[in-house]
Amino acid sequence: MQQQHRNGLIGGALALIGIILLINNFDWIKLDSEFMWGLGFAVIGAALIVRYKKVDHRVSLLIIGVSATLIGVIIMLSSFHAMPDDLLGTAFVWIIGAIFIALHFRNSRYWWAIIPGGVLFVIGTIVLIDNYDLLDGSYTPIIFFLGLSAVFWYLYFYRQDGKKFRWPIYPAAALSAMAVIGLLEKHVDNFWSMLIPLCLIGAGFILILRQRGGQNPAQKSDEKI
Repeated sequence: MQQQHRNGLIGGALALIGIILLINNFDWIKLDSEFMWGLGFAVIGAALIVRYKKVDHRVSLLIIGVSATLIGVIIMLSSFHAMPDDLLGTAFVWIIGAIFIALHFRNSRYWWAIIPGGVLFVIGTIVLIDNYDLLDGSYTPIIFFLGLSAVFWYLYFYRQDGKKFRWPIYPAAALSAMAVIGLLEKHVDNFWSMLIPLCLIGAGFILILRQRGGQNPAQKSDEKI
């Protein structure tokens, strides 16, 4: 049954592409070659999505199918010059990211999907900001680190079946620190010459406080005498 369904999907997709090629080759309807490539991707992607819905429920098949369809649609739009290429690229990255994010919210087993989804959303945002000069280019790494840290902070506070992940706090804290350092470096003069002494002072105070907090009661009573 599954084999018959797969053969039917492949046969239908090939027949549709063949009909369109035949129409184009005889100039019944003149189509741009770029449009034809886009249509081919869209048809293949749609066939994979139908297969996912009816036969094979693997998540990888759905992601590939939706991605292929989106690539096809974007190529077809590009052939008509309906939207700027930069905006089309950003939309594509955002939509693929949205697929991963939706997958995460649909099923808690796919908690990991928020990571590629968040990364793609951040990359799309940076591309949009850079292409349209919405912010000074020096803010790009700050936005990148802030966006990624937000993804891992979310995972840190997220609970899967009542269980909390502990490990995301490390990349979240590191990326947040890098974003803060980048922001301070941009707005504070002589930041690096101040950073190292301040870190040393802070480390010294931490060690002093830990040493005093670690004293046993006998030692404290001796100090009072």
